[in-house]
Amino acid sequence: MMACEFEVIRKELASKRQVVEEKIGLKLEARKKENDRRIKDLNRLKEKLIDDSKSAKIRCHNLSESVQKIEHIFQQIECDRAFSGRQLNQQREKFKQYCVLQDKIIEEREKSEAAKKAVLKRLKNEYKK
Repeated sequence: MMACEFEVIRKELASKRQVVEEKIGLKLEARKKENDRRIKDLNRLKEKLIDDSKSAKIRCHNLSESVQKIEHIFQQIECDRAFSGRQLNQQREKFKQYCVLQDKIIEEREKSEAAKKAVLKRLKNEYKK
């Protein structure tokens, strides 16, 4: 009878072992599925990060080009400002020369008028005599 009891216990243990193995198998399968899902998610994130990194590099390159263009524009503005300053100085100098010429013309007219008056006065004096 002992052998029979051992046989029953063995069958029960085998049955319980099978149930435990099935539970473990199910748990392992569930873990495997969860890990596979996580791996897929991580791979998607990795791809997204790679894409983001590429687009960030492109944006950085575009920003760098924009900065260079802006610096070039500033250089042009500085050159234009310097050129305008030179032009303004030239115009000032020409205006000064114009003013000097105007003063000389006025001076010459005054001298001419004075000379005319002197000649007329002398002619009048000579005519009276």
